[in-house]
Amino acid sequence: MENDPDSPLRNDVRLLGDLLGEVLECHIGKEGLEQIQMLRQLAKKAKQSHGDELDLLKKSLEGLPPENLHSVARAFSLFLNCANLAEQHHRIRRIHWHERQENSLQPGSLVGFFEHYFKTHQDPDVLQNLIPSLEIDLVLTAHPTEVMRRTLMQKYDRLSQYLETLDNPLLTPKQRQEIHVKIKAELTAIWLTDEIRHQKPTPLDEARWGLAVIETNLWHAVPKYLREFSRLCEKHWQISLPLDAAPFRFSSWMGGDRDGNPNVTAVVTEQACWLARWTGADLYLQEINALRAELSMNGCDETLRALVGDACYEPYRAILKPLKQQLEKTKTAITTYLAGGPLDKKDIIESTEFLLVPLQHCYRSLKAIGAGEIAEGRLVDIFRKLACFGLTLIRLDIRQESSQHARLMTEITEQYQLGAYNEWPEARRLAFLQNELFGQKTLELDKMILSEGVQEIWKTFQGIANIHPDSLGAYVISMAKAPSDVLLVIWLQRAAGIERVLRVVPLFETLQDLQEAPHIMRVLFADKRYAEAVSDRQEIMIGYSDSAKDAGIFAAAWAQYQAQEALVQVAEEYGIKLTLFHGRGGAVGRGGGPAHVAVLSQPAGTVQGRLRVTQQGEVIRNRFGSIPLAYRTMELYTTATLKATLEPPAAPKDLWRHWMDKMAEVSCQAYRALLESPGFVEWFYQVTPIIPLSDLAIGSRPAKRGTAGGVSSLRAIPWSFAWIQNRWIITAWFGVGQALQYTEASGGRTVLKEMTQQWPFFASFLSLIEMSLAKVDKEVGLYYCERLGKTENLMFTHQINEAFSTTVETIKECLDISELLTHNLVLRRAIQVRNPYILPLNLLQVELLVELQQHSRKVDDSLKESLLVTITGVAAGMRNTG
Repeated sequence: MENDPDSPLRNDVRLLGDLLGEVLECHIGKEGLEQIQMLRQLAKKAKQSHGDELDLLKKSLEGLPPENLHSVARAFSLFLNCANLAEQHHRIRRIHWHERQENSLQPGSLVGFFEHYFKTHQDPDVLQNLIPSLEIDLVLTAHPTEVMRRTLMQKYDRLSQYLETLDNPLLTPKQRQEIHVKIKAELTAIWLTDEIRHQKPTPLDEARWGLAVIETNLWHAVPKYLREFSRLCEKHWQISLPLDAAPFRFSSWMGGDRDGNPNVTAVVTEQACWLARWTGADLYLQEINALRAELSMNGCDETLRALVGDACYEPYRAILKPLKQQLEKTKTAITTYLAGGPLDKKDIIESTEFLLVPLQHCYRSLKAIGAGEIAEGRLVDIFRKLACFGLTLIRLDIRQESSQHARLMTEITEQYQLGAYNEWPEARRLAFLQNELFGQKTLELDKMILSEGVQEIWKTFQGIANIHPDSLGAYVISMAKAPSDVLLVIWLQRAAGIERVLRVVPLFETLQDLQEAPHIMRVLFADKRYAEAVSDRQEIMIGYSDSAKDAGIFAAAWAQYQAQEALVQVAEEYGIKLTLFHGRGGAVGRGGGPAHVAVLSQPAGTVQGRLRVTQQGEVIRNRFGSIPLAYRTMELYTTATLKATLEPPAAPKDLWRHWMDKMAEVSCQAYRALLESPGFVEWFYQVTPIIPLSDLAIGSRPAKRGTAGGVSSLRAIPWSFAWIQNRWIITAWFGVGQALQYTEASGGRTVLKEMTQQWPFFASFLSLIEMSLAKVDKEVGLYYCERLGKTENLMFTHQINEAFSTTVETIKECLDISELLTHNLVLRRAIQVRNPYILPLNLLQVELLVELQQHSRKVDDSLKESLLVTITGVAAGMRNTG
């Protein structure tokens, strides 16, 4: 395979395409299939020549009868999903290929990292001491960026399994033909299944999906991964990884993120936690049943014999039986409660010790009787799972906006005749809360009367008090803007009677908030009583989405970098152990990009063996969609965290900082000037499918924070999604070209070259911009503007087109390349393969948007559904939504 590593991928794409063609011919007829093939050929030639074929394609699509629009859109969307499937399977195939080769290591692999470390470092103890203290927490979020229905995901998963089976060289021709029949049957089922959700998922639906990711893939990938980690520790230090070591943890926002989502209530949060507990009990029950089947032997050590009695013939099964019974009772009790019945807590396992202690007796006994190989099998895997997942599988974060806490506190202070809290200056808020927390308490919240809108905020805190502490993670405050925002959430938790107060994590999102974050935390850290209250540990979340939406990607990236540097410095000054929580999305405009590169480009001292990162929307499927992918994701995060801790990049030179400040200012001015121009908002709504996006039931959360119009009220996800759809993707590059051009014009060309070559942060940033520019389709973007934008707003089209050309040229100059993606041929080929399939979907989308603009409410429902199909199809082709 290595002579042409992509040959199997092309074969898979060809096979899926041929079988899909047979399915289409069966269901839309030979004439319908020929029409789609003609459109595909026109699109392919149009992307190659940019000549008359594009006009021919436009005319062909404009002339399609309404009854054909839907099938054409669906066909191209299905072709793209098949290409995605083939590529994902090829990633897994390459992982397996590298594992089989003795001297072939994938970049970022564990084995490769260990080899590199022992070649370049003198003291092996540094790494050995770091490994047990690793804290990597990947947080699954319910952000609405996964457009594919769950039922279709399952069908594509089965297709992936069939492709894996076809890789077996021992298959007979008959067996291969049988697999082809199964693939065709699955493609038929996909074609006959509606790909559009007609109802938004509830927060509990999202929670179930997150749990399914764990149950299906992470549950199996974690012990496999830790087994390899332990093997390497044994190889280099003759010491295995401790059985209770948990370098990885998994958290969730699904069912806990109430920021702007009225559907997430205190009841929903509690139910999400019980769902996780039920799933955990079910998974451990399966493990105990399998373990009991394995441990049929009757020999054991004296300790185990004393526990089970001399008469017991199968001691291991005997000591495991109560675990099986209690897990079954736990499931039954939770099922009854979730169905509306009473909760019988005595039947529920409350501590991992209940499982852990008997399992440890089994482990030690097996070792003692010479059955070490059995002890090191499934039993060790269960220890690893208990260490990583606990009984709750995930820890649910709570997230709420700071203004909501202020609303609640205002009603409290007014009832106690202290005035309106939300009208107090920050100094008064801070002094009051410090006194309440650390001094003489004055408020006892017994019989408060709260307005209907505020009651739910208070119920959240009351609900937390009733949830098992192990089920919960952090309390994240979005739009944190002052020290009082943090103290208020601590106070509200204590007032609600929460015994184990959740760690409070301020989220700094906008450009101004990022700039003020170090001062805010300094005020808190300066109070020794606060440091004692948080046990000298602090977690801070860095927002990528809203900062980029607020100031443009260049200014946001530099502000995020500087904020992290300053926060580390402030924490070190006060002896605080800091963990940074990165709120990254899937799209580049929301902090997306290769995980390994992102971690390695962080400022020096910001990792220190501790890392939290959100995994949003379609990113979850891309990184955890199978056991090998989940394994590879953990591997990449681990090696990047270790490398960033042990080999941090050098701090940027003062000269570089000077130019970054200037470029960030130029970039931000250019970006904001565009957004604040009269008529821009109206034009944005014209030339993107932002309005129909609200009809796409891809998440439980509304697209806006409030009822106000304009870009400012839009969340960062639909803002990015809309620009990806019309192929301009301005959220990922606008303002960058102006900034780089300014530096070149000011005599800084040499400095840019130096920064690119010597500064990992700047080099990775430019690479992400390069990738985004390569995904832009200028001809398509201009067509959206031409067909959908009003003449009086033509200046915005010229402005974006000119900025795009400037940015491409300056990026090529900085990276010293003649063509985008010169050094990433795999991605370039992937884009080239996809474009002929995305192009017809884009052009169809334009025609349907024209129809919607002209006839508004009179548009037939089938045309609206066709429009939604084009949106999901383009999202699949771009491999990004928001």
